[in-house]
Amino acid sequence: MDNRTIGPFDRMTRFGIVALGVCVFFGIIAGCSDPMSEEDKKALVKTVVDGYLPPGEYQVFWDGTNKDRQQVSAGTYWARLTSRNFTLQITMTALEGGRQGVSNDSSWFSPGDQPADQLLQNHPNPFAIREGTNIPFTLRDSATVQLIVRNKP
Repeated sequence: MDNRTIGPFDRMTRFGIVALGVCVFFGIIAGCSDPMSEEDKKALVKTVVDGYLPPGEYQVFWDGTNKDRQQVSAGTYWARLTSRNFTLQITMTALEGGRQGVSNDSSWFSPGDQPADQLLQNHPNPFAIREGTNIPFTLRDSATVQLIVRNKP
């Protein structure tokens, strides 16, 4: 199956899933049981994924904006992937600058058995705020997951 790519539409994070040869796009504002701690809620920058996903390898694009769609400041951020069975976290570095409207390569690919649930390092890292960054992860089993970006204390 070929890779499908999507881009930011109306400056809202969008995400695509390819299943049975059909690409379905949805805005990442779906509801999930709330696994965030009070500390995470206070430090929350943006929820990037919140919903049910089948097993596979994913790559989502964070456009460098907060939940109010404003550019974030340069600094260090955490990306945290959470489900009922695991919590995984990476550190990302945002730098000032970049070109507005650079394309991303958010996609779903390589269906089938996955060796483990993983949250891989974002790329590029460090990244220019205006250009955003891609955050790859794999799911071994279907799960309701939440991927957040939060301030690093």
